Amino acid sequence: MRTSTLAVLLGLSLVGCVGQIDSPGSDPGTGSDPGTGSNPGSGGDDGSGSNTPTPAIASSVDKPTVATELLSTQQLTVTVTGSGDFSGTANIVATAVDANDVAIPGWTVDLMAPSMAVPLNGTATAVAVLKIPSDSTVLAGTVKFAITSGALSTNVSSSVTATNQVTLASSVTADGGCAYPSLSATTVHVGTKVRWLNTSTNANDNITIHLNGGINGLSHQQGASKPNVAFEQTPSGTGSTPWYCHDRDPNPPGALKIIAI
Repeated sequence: MRTSTLAVLLGLSLVGCVGQIDSPGSDPGTGSDPGTGSNPGSGGDDGSGSNTPTPAIASSVDKPTVATELLSTQQLTVTVTGSGDFSGTANIVATAVDANDVAIPGWTVDLMAPSMAVPLNGTATAVAVLKIPSDSTVLAGTVKFAITSGALSTNVSSSVTATNQVTLASSVTADGGCAYPSLSATTVHVGTKVRWLNTSTNANDNITIHLNGGINGLSHQQGASKPNVAFEQTPSGTGSTPWYCHDRDPNPPGALKIIAI
């Protein structure tokens, strides 16, 4: 009887020991590793369970493509957007280049401001004005915008194609005279179309363009252009000729002329 009682006591002791065996480093009673509550280095976790945002900037332009002509002005608006808790000054550089990434002679891109202040996770805009001269021999190019802020950068561009023509606008004034474009002498290359556009709003205000000759391919207009209609001529030779609104200006401004090169 004493032997059987001793055996029972020893068995109970062994059961208690087995229930207390845990893996090294585990939380007693849970079986979990106390070192697995966070994972340093994954997703920017700073140990508090939240990720650290990464500042960044992106850009866009309101006119990704532009179809225009020679002797034209185009306004482009670039938008810079900050994210990841970015805020600060973004600097912008604009260039007009050809297919070989070479600056196009005569094409200019003027920025209203060389930088912009981007608010926290917000947007800011920059306005650029592209000018293409009348005598450009390049009819296609790209306006590139490079934006930087410290180590951050973003780029955007606008593809430009120009028709080989120039348009000179004239209109009839209240006293029956003629209003002329501000540019007096217009230089074009042989083969460039010249368009005299009547921009008058009164249906009866017709305009006839007087040309003195002197350039092959340019001749005095026969008849007249109604409002919103253009008289078109293309020089086939070099030279210079004055022009004005026939009959409406008995004493036309002498500086108005076409120069073909």
